[in-house]
Amino acid sequence: MVVIRNKRSDVEALFGKEWEIKIQEFSRVIGFTFEKDDREIKIELNPDRPDLYSLLSIHNAMSKYHFKNIRNGNIGDLDMIINEEIVKSRPYLALFRTESPIPDSIVNILRTDFLDYADKLSETVGKQRKKFAVGVHDANKVNGPISYAQGNGNTSFKAFDGIEGTLSQLMSEHEKGKKYGDNHNSNIIILQDKEGIISVPPMFNSFRTRVDNATSRYLVDITATSEQSLKLACKLLMGYFLSKGIDIGIASTKTVKPSIVESYVDYVTMDVNNLEKLSGIKNFEMDSIKKTLGRMGYTFSDLMKEKTLRFKVPFERIDVMGEVDVIEDYLKSYGFSNITERVMQSTITGSPSPSRELENNFRYLLASANFQEIKSFILSKESFNADQIKIINPKSEDFSTIRDTLWHGLINFLELNRSASYPQRLFEIGEIINNGTQETRVACISCGPEASYSEIKGVLDLIIKSTGMEIAEVKSERDTHFIEGRCAKFHTNSLITKGIIGEVSPKEITEHQLTLPVSYLEFSIGV
Repeated sequence: MVVIRNKRSDVEALFGKEWEIKIQEFSRVIGFTFEKDDREIKIELNPDRPDLYSLLSIHNAMSKYHFKNIRNGNIGDLDMIINEEIVKSRPYLALFRTESPIPDSIVNILRTDFLDYADKLSETVGKQRKKFAVGVHDANKVNGPISYAQGNGNTSFKAFDGIEGTLSQLMSEHEKGKKYGDNHNSNIIILQDKEGIISVPPMFNSFRTRVDNATSRYLVDITATSEQSLKLACKLLMGYFLSKGIDIGIASTKTVKPSIVESYVDYVTMDVNNLEKLSGIKNFEMDSIKKTLGRMGYTFSDLMKEKTLRFKVPFERIDVMGEVDVIEDYLKSYGFSNITERVMQSTITGSPSPSRELENNFRYLLASANFQEIKSFILSKESFNADQIKIINPKSEDFSTIRDTLWHGLINFLELNRSASYPQRLFEIGEIINNGTQETRVACISCGPEASYSEIKGVLDLIIKSTGMEIAEVKSERDTHFIEGRCAKFHTNSLITKGIIGEVSPKEITEHQLTLPVSYLEFSIGV
């Protein structure tokens, strides 16, 4: 969840005395919650609507919903010279400036609102400024052409909060420098005008060009590591102003020009037949659909063919990817509470899936043997086998491969809960990929003073006896996870296709910071 906090006085100034009723009603449409006290209003939003991460944006969306008040600013050229060097770490740059006056109704709130909005986007959509970072300046304080280049760590600089020092010092000592910098002078990036540095992405804005109560025009710089990240940032940040009827001028850089930004506008077609199918509502009127979607900011563009309409998506809506998203917005605007409930008509009688029924039988059996069920991630960091399906460019090495065993989820659970009381007896039933084939596995692990090969073999005997199976073959196995001579592979004549059982080696126990014996059982099942 993303939380936005605002002074109660700002909320009342925007929404009026009945602000609480208005926000409560709109929260049911969009889907957010809010809390209040005497001084502050806290709104919690879902991550799927980053265009609403500010109070002014929520107010703007509410105005569209109630009054169909769609205000769209214009995109123009910004006559500003931009000199760019090759910056490998952040090669994508965009600059834009607000060109029309800020409406009097929001001028006092916009400064803090936009700064908070830009910061939230950098932290969330920008992945803590790794994907993109935003600099906000008073445009009237920026003088002359802008240069984008590598910086020198020995250059003096006064950050937005008044702290001064060389860039190297600020990177190692300033809170923002320690959080977002990498302490390598070769990776310092600067934006500067005739008078000096105005921004050090992704860490600092300049004290000289910072916005204040007298700011009438905003200059925004966006630096990004990829074209897609830059596009998302441009749509959200430029859309913030455009959606409030404020014109912007866009400077031409190597990666962004006004014509490119204008191509960011998305159009989506919606088949009324699909709307009827998903909503259960029949006999829609075309004008009613246009008005209902207009309340969510969509602009009718064209009737493609009978019952197929084309809509212009609000510029800042990066979450709208296709027809289903438009239908969802239509139903939000229409009101889910206005859709009449009806009994689903079906001639099919449901029955348990044989595979799920089999899983449940094993689940009840192990629970009765005092094992506790857990669920772990299907992605892991390693496996018994070397032939794994690997994730390209994983976010974490801990989630870099698709598991081909349930071992890691169970042993890691023991490691995380090593301070809990013993014995600990756990099991998991889940899917794995083994040599390109999906299998359903059952695994049990026991940790405690009595854990041994004999103990876990007793669990296997219980399973065999309770299910009426017979062991077809047991074969001694050498595996580095288990003590030599206390590990075996096996299979049965029916449900269990293959399995492994053993007492875990002291090396594995030590690596997972455990101090008591551990025994393990895992097998594949199939109908």
